[in-house]
Amino acid sequence: EVLEGIPQETSARIDEEMATAIDGMDRSQQLWIRELIQNARDEIRRRRGEKRIDITSQISPDGLFWDVTVRDPVGMSLYTIVNLLLNPEATDKELEEALTGIFGQGFYTLFADFDEVTVRTGLGEGLYYELSFVRNAEGRIQIRHLREFEGQFKGTEITRRKKITDERGEPLIDPDIENTFLRDDAMKYVGKIDDVDIFYHAGDR
Repeated sequence: EVLEGIPQETSARIDEEMATAIDGMDRSQQLWIRELIQNARDEIRRRRGEKRIDITSQISPDGLFWDVTVRDPVGMSLYTIVNLLLNPEATDKELEEALTGIFGQGFYTLFADFDEVTVRTGLGEGLYYELSFVRNAEGRIQIRHLREFEGQFKGTEITRRKKITDERGEPLIDPDIENTFLRDDAMKYVGKIDDVDIFYHAGDR
């Protein structure tokens, strides 16, 4: 796994910052969808990629999770994953004036209330990466894996999973209600964007 090749001081920084980054976050709002759209838009503008973002909301095939995926056609390098995506204080100084936000802080809004997050990304140059996060038994965020694969995958897909029921089958969320709020939040933000096309897809599975 690629994670084993990350310097020890970098891994320690990631663990510490992940443990503190979500303190005080408002779990009642779906700020993460706005931030994911913003980050995807930033990468499209940075790399002058196809101006399209797709948002997909659906119940997982096994019926256990509500999955929301945000996809852009650009992709990230391993350097970007480790030094920008996983660093809540990160910002690209050269783009600070031109782009809209701080990359790491926006990504961390995903962890205010989640069960699993998976990032799949590649530049279409023969390698792509999959980064997976889970919440452990103590409720802390933990990196499950960071893996490297051979292939021509190009783009970034970030999928956020939320359990629909608990271990006893008691409902935790109503996907229909969650999807309504998500769509409203996403479209409210999208209404302010005119330089990227954004498409919203919703389905049962």
